[in-house]
Amino acid sequence: MIKSKNLFQIFFILLVLIIVGTFIMNILINHKLYASPSLFQIAAHWSPFIYQGTINNYDLITNFNFDGNWNGYDNWENAGKNQYYTNFHAYVYYAIIESDSHYFITYMFFHPRDTGNPWGLGLYGWAHENDSEGCRVVIEKDGSNWGRIQNIETIAHESYYIYNNPSLINSSHPAVYVCERKHAVYGTNKAKSYDCWYLTGCKIFLVQRELVLDIGMLEEEQKSLQV
Repeated sequence: MIKSKNLFQIFFILLVLIIVGTFIMNILINHKLYASPSLFQIAAHWSPFIYQGTINNYDLITNFNFDGNWNGYDNWENAGKNQYYTNFHAYVYYAIIESDSHYFITYMFFHPRDTGNPWGLGLYGWAHENDSEGCRVVIEKDGSNWGRIQNIETIAHESYYIYNNPSLINSSHPAVYVCERKHAVYGTNKAKSYDCWYLTGCKIFLVQRELVLDIGMLEEEQKSLQV
């Protein structure tokens, strides 16, 4: 029979273990010594919802080696071949830089053809091969796992546009809007300057042309997110 003194000792030891364990767990949580998100997970968590304006399949984002090779000189020609034109897969490339206070995440969208504006006018009117534009998401570290979005910066030709405290879809995905033809990227569904020449009322996408890509919910092996 276990004496009451021994029972008290066992109870006391268990109580001490619980208190010490709780204290250690709080330290691990507060100092993030447990499994923190990887840089890939950070990039996927804050990945943008992409609204792509389209007039044909050349406006669909895809991977640089969509045709099975890394030769950029044949992308224009191969993009027009039926086996590729009807089978573009959605890819987004990313790069992430981490400082003591922020994450700077760049997302790059690739189109094998920039088909130009309808008239081929202006400095950016002409069609060309291998088009890449995109956006940068700035995340402030605030002590949480994922941080807090500070702003997004989009690339539209020679211009850069900064959108502070952008609205988010599903709590972590900023929306970006990619123009048809020239593929300039904006943080709102309204283009500026040059792109208004060929977009009705400067609007980038129509409902019937909607393409939404949630990179954060795709399977990892289906992504082209490569550092």
